Amino acid sequence: SYSGIIGYGIVSNSSFTTVKNCMIVEGVDAGSDKYAVFIQKGVNGTISNNSIITSGDNGYGIYIDSTSNYNITSNNISSKGNGAVGIFGVSTPNTRIVNNQILTKGSFGEGIELSSSDRSVVSGNTILTSGSSGFGILLNPSSYVNITNNTITTIGSSAHGIRSFSFSDFNSFSNNSINTLGTSSYGIFFEVARFSGIVNNNIKSASYGIYLFDSSDNNILRGNNITTNGLFAYGINLQKVSSFNIIDINNISASLASSNGIRLYDRALFNNISSNNIATKGSGANGINIDLNSNHTLVRNNIINIYGDASSGI
Repeated sequence: SYSGIIGYGIVSNSSFTTVKNCMIVEGVDAGSDKYAVFIQKGVNGTISNNSIITSGDNGYGIYIDSTSNYNITSNNISSKGNGAVGIFGVSTPNTRIVNNQILTKGSFGEGIELSSSDRSVVSGNTILTSGSSGFGILLNPSSYVNITNNTITTIGSSAHGIRSFSFSDFNSFSNNSINTLGTSSYGIFFEVARFSGIVNNNIKSASYGIYLFDSSDNNILRGNNITTNGLFAYGINLQKVSSFNIIDINNISASLASSNGIRLYDRALFNNISSNNIATKGSGANGINIDLNSNHTLVRNNIINIYGDASSGI
């Protein structure tokens, strides 16, 4: 859209659409709400091997709505502007988003968002978001989604690697590499997200590695390697009645003052913390901190090393 008004690169409302080997470039930064590829109400389509550049606020690289059985693979997407999204799917079950390169630049940017898009796969993508309050991958809500082998980097405050919320249940998050570079930024952030597995991920964060909040219950956090390098940073944090979770066989390193390897806070009930390897460094840094009526916690077979003044193992 060279005039800066709402524009579309490619539009389809038909089934069996293939968009392949195209270069789609936004003309000017002015204006907002522009779409490089816009698909609506079609099924069994493919969007593959395209180069996409969008600019302007609330722009979308690929937008699919009310579709199913779509394959979105091997695209290179750059979206610049506040609220820009690389790939957005709403009401798009059984979607495969695989091996894409996604860059967003601007506040509230998102690499991939799935809304009401159950039984989808997000795998092998490389995502970089630069700007505050962004997300690498957002489920809002979607269930039975497999998110695996993605490389996610966020730059900016309150920018999270993966966020799953609003009853996004029965999902799998495994073998992802996540690095969040900014204050109040979390590697994986659950809010009212349940019955899911967070397994074998590598997470580096200046804030929280994994954060379960607001009745995020019955999840398994297993085999993750988590490193935090900020003040008041927590490797794993369960809060606000996040209960009946299993936290086991994780390797956690918290390297600055007032940090915790694992913290349970504000009525996080009936959780099981077992066989974790935790190391903390810094004054007031604790291995496991169980606080504010977080009752009925089972803690067993953990290895905890603490280095710092006014610190404790448990």
